[in-house]
Amino acid sequence: MDLTTLVSRTFLTLNRITELSVMETRTGREVRSLRPQRRRCLYNDEPVGKDRQVGQLIHVPTQVNRVCISTSNPVLCQSLDKDGSRAVCQPVESRIDCALRLARNSVDVGVFSEEEMMLLSQMQPNDNRVVATIRDVNRQEPYAFEAVAIVPNSHTGGLEGLRGGNYCHPGFDEAEVRWSPRVLKTFERVVARTDRCPDANVAGKTAEELELETLSQFFPRACRPGPWSANTTVDTNLKGRFSSLCSLCGENSGCSGYTLDMGVNVAGVSNTNRHIQALECLRRSGNNSVAYVAWQHVREYFTSRNPQDAEQYSLLCEDGTLSPLTPDVLSALTSPCAFVRQPWSAIVATSSIASTVQASMRSWWPNGANPGGNNWQAILFSGIIGGTNARVIFDDTLPSPANYTSAVRNITSIDATTSCLPARRWCTISAQEHTKCTWVRSAAYTLGIEPTVSCQQRTNTFECLQDIKEERADFIATPANYGYISRQHYQLSALKLVQNTRSDPAAFSRVVALIKDSAQENITRFENLRNKKACFPEYGGIVTCAYDYTNMYYGNNGSLSCLADPETDVAFVEMQNINSQLSSLGLQGSQFRALCRNNTLAVTNGTLGIDQACLLAYVVDSELLARRSDPLLNSLSVLLDNLDQYFGYNAASGTQHINLEMYSAFDGINDLLFKNTAVGLSEPSTETANEPARNYIELFKHLDACTSVAPPSLAKAAHKECKSTSESESSSSSSSSTLVTYCAEKSDSDTEKEPDCDAEKSESDCAQEKSETDCAEKTKSETEWKIKIHIPPRVKCNTKTQTYIESNKADCDTEKTETMKKDCTKKEFTNANTQTEEIALDESAISCTIESETADDKLADFYNAVSQHWDG
Repeated sequence: MDLTTLVSRTFLTLNRITELSVMETRTGREVRSLRPQRRRCLYNDEPVGKDRQVGQLIHVPTQVNRVCISTSNPVLCQSLDKDGSRAVCQPVESRIDCALRLARNSVDVGVFSEEEMMLLSQMQPNDNRVVATIRDVNRQEPYAFEAVAIVPNSHTGGLEGLRGGNYCHPGFDEAEVRWSPRVLKTFERVVARTDRCPDANVAGKTAEELELETLSQFFPRACRPGPWSANTTVDTNLKGRFSSLCSLCGENSGCSGYTLDMGVNVAGVSNTNRHIQALECLRRSGNNSVAYVAWQHVREYFTSRNPQDAEQYSLLCEDGTLSPLTPDVLSALTSPCAFVRQPWSAIVATSSIASTVQASMRSWWPNGANPGGNNWQAILFSGIIGGTNARVIFDDTLPSPANYTSAVRNITSIDATTSCLPARRWCTISAQEHTKCTWVRSAAYTLGIEPTVSCQQRTNTFECLQDIKEERADFIATPANYGYISRQHYQLSALKLVQNTRSDPAAFSRVVALIKDSAQENITRFENLRNKKACFPEYGGIVTCAYDYTNMYYGNNGSLSCLADPETDVAFVEMQNINSQLSSLGLQGSQFRALCRNNTLAVTNGTLGIDQACLLAYVVDSELLARRSDPLLNSLSVLLDNLDQYFGYNAASGTQHINLEMYSAFDGINDLLFKNTAVGLSEPSTETANEPARNYIELFKHLDACTSVAPPSLAKAAHKECKSTSESESSSSSSSSTLVTYCAEKSDSDTEKEPDCDAEKSESDCAQEKSETDCAEKTKSETEWKIKIHIPPRVKCNTKTQTYIESNKADCDTEKTETMKKDCTKKEFTNANTQTEEIALDESAISCTIESETADDKLADFYNAVSQHWDG
């Protein structure tokens, strides 16, 4: 019979001897296997015994259950949308999103991995209930795994007695038993105290480097294969420095795995299994050796592969005692002692209906296995539980996540943990972003990623930049348009660039110069912009006018509004959403034509289909910023690599320890911590093959060169010399900006902390060594720019430029111009056309008239499209 049809409501209870057909009861073949007294009804072909009483009909719950299904599996949702299905698909971005929705009662049930259960026990200890565990039919153990230490029987001295001995480890890329970094390192932390280094100099070092320094002093010889760092440069460096920790792996192993001769294959034991190889490493290493492995493989090794050696070895317990590997011990499903015991993955339901959900699942999967076939019950089992070896074991006690895990494994509170490095402070700008950061923090801590993360909420990006500068926070991901401000005014640097999906144009910053249709006869090249009015969405300086929508020309939309002014001619704008912005202003793209970077007008009017070669800038849309003077930049950089590895798109959701998508929407909200278009992180290097990333670094090349913005190399601290750049070298980006860049203004406090140029330089023309004359004016052969600023209504006086304005009346309205020149001794303002200090209109569009004494200079060479300022 078909169980997918709802139970008949005609015969819910009967208090008489009855003979109902299968069609009437709709109980189906699974129920028939029960005794009549149990199911309380009879089939037509069942005899009625003398005085047999059959009472109430069995009642299968009819409630429809809302089940979390990943958005990456739309086929499963479609397959569940069948007539009679009692499971309704609820798409979620990640299993952590499912946990959030369970707590709000907006879904009914979800499946969580072993490590996710550990995370829920911290973040939602009592919110939901465990209705069943998910196990392997071939394994009857009560734990997903046990991590144990095996030593020769001759071992003495407890844990400290291992000092100076040999260490055999399964490796950091062995995924068979799903050990997290915390599990992989638990034995080392307990025995060698690798999480404590009170006398170590942590400056410039990564968490991995610090733990290996301690570990190599405790174990002079080891095999600890696999990647030691998520950063390949750091990993290679560490393998070279601590090669003794690879000395037991075998010849030519490269520390990537074991190369030991394992001998003949034995049925039921894999010679390629890292845990089996680690036990072989132990056998060959003699006395004063230890192997840290999974108990299930200890049983395999000493019962099937090397049973004759079992009596020579013992379990080493955390209290220092030994437990010999006797036949009774090896035949037991569980170890007498373990350093880690892991609970199984589980099915979790919202507390209010947990018992009802469990009852429904018992009817779907009566024996806990996949019922087979193509019905919705089998489809659901395969989709969320697993394959043919998976089994659902129902738990009648319905424990909370905290109660479920605490009986097996506990993790010290994140606030009470010990570490060689302080927590790195992630600055957030909203309550929702702070919540996502908190989950990332706890997930990383659960897995044992170091250093730990802390989350600090502020109200906007500028507060975060200030906090990072003043050492109250450590890093933040920001849009690329903050790049110039963060470097020039906050002394920050790009720690990582954010990679974006290449298929989405909105994932990159694309800047174009738009010429009004009415001005195209007079403007066909960039040199025609002289004496013309130009509109910019924002400027790279500290704001003195409103940087929000109280300023009528604020942002990209404001720049287009500025362009709508009859007196203006050109606007430099970001292409994202430009057509909708134009439409909102009553404008059309056909009213404008792009002035391309090759100094020609586009073939036709319009904003659709502007060729990439025409753009003034095509760069990454976001970067991770940190304090350039932070001595812990290297550890922070590798921390971000780890977060990318475990919570980014590098890890397939099916194999993630914790399915938290760092770059995706969180709890239904987009662009938290990172934009949704992000797909990964990359190093801020001009050597990268990623064109937008390379373009972005090139834009700040001159600024980075002499303001010590570039962070040190992860492999070793690299000293950058501050050098003068000839016009021929810099002509591609700013042929007349070298002088201004190298005379970049710094505050008194910044100058005291850090000179503009490296102390070891030999060049005489670094910023701090330039003469006052050099900084004050250019030679007659160079262009001297004159710029008139028109500030829109409602903007008050710009005191930094010494331009006094009341309402709409300004110096530039009276055609008064002034050449602004830098005075090195007074530390006032740089040349006006660079807009680095004197034009303090951060995030505010302005219109200006540009004048030049030289007829042939090309403005296209000087406009910095990302920071929206003139470089030359």
